[in-house]
Amino acid sequence: MILCPWSLILLLLCKSAFFHLRNASKIRKFLTTETTKKYIGVVLDDSMSMVPPITAVYKSAFFHRRNTSKIRKFLTTETAKTLLHAFVTSKLDYCNSLLNGAPKYLLHRLQQVLNCTARIVYQSKKYDYITPLLTELHWPPIKRRINFKILLITIKVLHNQAPTYLTDLLTYYQPRRLLCSSAKKLALESYLKS
Repeated sequence: MILCPWSLILLLLCKSAFFHLRNASKIRKFLTTETTKKYIGVVLDDSMSMVPPITAVYKSAFFHRRNTSKIRKFLTTETAKTLLHAFVTSKLDYCNSLLNGAPKYLLHRLQQVLNCTARIVYQSKKYDYITPLLTELHWPPIKRRINFKILLITIKVLHNQAPTYLTDLLTYYQPRRLLCSSAKKLALESYLKS
């Protein structure tokens, strides 16, 4: 069985968000000799610990944040907000549904990036409260961003607005006789076929 990168990402998404994965060793055999591999911009390791993708996003986002902070005094607040949103928060949001279930200490690193980015936008001090700045920017915390992405994908799947490889994974409950719940779209808990 050969998996394309999208299939591997889908398996990881299913593992963390929607379904139970029976045997993680089947995915591990595709991550063979190297300790880490990069699929469509996401770095994965053979133990699926989520440390390499978070470290890669952390380094890349801090690089862009640091470069923007050097020229921040020449930018307006709106320009800085747009620039940092394009370079930093887009990296935090890319494939972040894979990070569902990651340990808090790893998600805290990404939250640090978001907090520092908000401080740069408003040129605040290190010990100023960050929550009002994040609220004014409409930037939810990392954990909420991950949950929002998963819920958005789920809504798109339920309304047939997602790609077919996602909608095909969903099986609707159809009772044998007419029930009050027949009109509702109830999904069955699915398991990936091995």
